[in-house]
Amino acid sequence: MTFEIRSEDDLFQAIALLDGGEWPNDQEVRFVDWPRYEITIRGEDFDGGLPTRIIPVLLKLQSTVKRAYSRSIYGEVRSRLPYADLKRTELIVCLDPGSTAFTFDLVPVLNHIVETVARKMTGKEITITILGVTAILVGGSVLKTWINAEARQRGIDSPVRLSEQETEQCQILKNMEEQYPDVAEHCADMKATYGELVKRLEGNDRIFIGGEEIVSGSIGKRILQKEQTIHAREHLDADFMILSLKSGEVHAGFRSRVQDIVSGEIFELFIPQDALSPREIELLQSSEWKKEPRRMRIEVVRAGKPTEKARLISVSPATKFDD
Repeated sequence: MTFEIRSEDDLFQAIALLDGGEWPNDQEVRFVDWPRYEITIRGEDFDGGLPTRIIPVLLKLQSTVKRAYSRSIYGEVRSRLPYADLKRTELIVCLDPGSTAFTFDLVPVLNHIVETVARKMTGKEITITILGVTAILVGGSVLKTWINAEARQRGIDSPVRLSEQETEQCQILKNMEEQYPDVAEHCADMKATYGELVKRLEGNDRIFIGGEEIVSGSIGKRILQKEQTIHAREHLDADFMILSLKSGEVHAGFRSRVQDIVSGEIFELFIPQDALSPREIELLQSSEWKKEPRRMRIEVVRAGKPTEKARLISVSPATKFDD
């Protein structure tokens, strides 16, 4: 008994049957005249041609398809695939006046995966993983949810809207990512590919899937803009334990890692030459040897990292220790 998949609706119906435990044990899946990976870019530089800035995207996309294929067939990502596998996963770029369409017939590739895996093993998990991979490779909802997530993170009004059906499909894929590690890895690869694509768009370029505009280059630049790191300075007076102390690394001065014995925070401490008196340097060195804390006044520059950078202003015996 064979379940034929001819459309995205068939795909998600099969996933629902598998997820609901209604998939017969002897039922196989076969793709018929669907799917095709297709994404179109329109813009001044896409009048039947391909600007070189897009070539890295094609290489990234090719790598994503190969990785998905390799995981499905061999259970791991292989750096080298046999020639026959390379030919099966080769992308074809179609050029049309006014746009560039990236198209790839996935039917023979997916059916080959199904037939190959079926000879080795059977089971719900294998079938649903293959279906999950298909949904990730061809579904525009993955790109839409990625764009929305990036926009939301930066406080930008979401440039695309998901239909009720797409929202349900995204939830299905999210559930699959949580249950099946292979699906999560495929999805991460595809999101990285979309990131590479959006990054290389010019302001007036536009991406279309299924005739629907998904994102423009101007919006893409905004959602991929790196967030500015906020640096905050403050002075701390506390007892610190010296975790390490190395000389000669900062203009013949010192570099040290210290830990606040109360809060547990760790700081990268920079101590330029002549910043401390001989007595203070002796206190630092004896602290490392004796594993005793020292009272320090440091200037901290916070940038949201677990290990903060700081400058040592002064050092003295710790509150509870006498030298």
